Amino acid sequence: MVRHVRRAAKRADGGEKLIGPTKTHATRRSIDDVTLSVLDEHLARATDWAKAADVPIGEDGFVLTWDPSGTTPANPDVVTTKFARLTDKAGIPQVGFHDLRHVVATTLLAEGTDVATVAMRLGHASPVTTMRVYAHVLEAHDRKAAGVMGALLASTKAE
Repeated sequence: MVRHVRRAAKRADGGEKLIGPTKTHATRRSIDDVTLSVLDEHLARATDWAKAADVPIGEDGFVLTWDPSGTTPANPDVVTTKFARLTDKAGIPQVGFHDLRHVVATTLLAEGTDVATVAMRLGHASPVTTMRVYAHVLEAHDRKAAGVMGALLASTKAE
């Protein structure tokens, strides 16, 4: 089965729900095995739901949907509201669904993933955007690099 993200549901300025390509019109295919496993489990449940509703599951269905065929995406505002309720119920400080992007970016950068790769995963058209938004994380890397250079200088000075 081909797995990819190539379109998204969003709200237009006037509140109208739009379905269209991803923000940068890029198809995303690079997904880790754990996430694929979670998506496979979700697909199995969705397939059972479609069977119970006696409808075929859409070949090109949405992951977030309240339609058993998967052909209609969930309302973005409802996803945001449900996510807020879930985090509240779990006792997690108020965090928005969109904030998950920031968690991903800061985690990857803090772990040393290069800016170009993080930019690609986030769908930024340029690593410059990523660097501008996440400069605070990159500053920590710069301090670490300064420490490495200082240690090198100290070791040569001691000789």
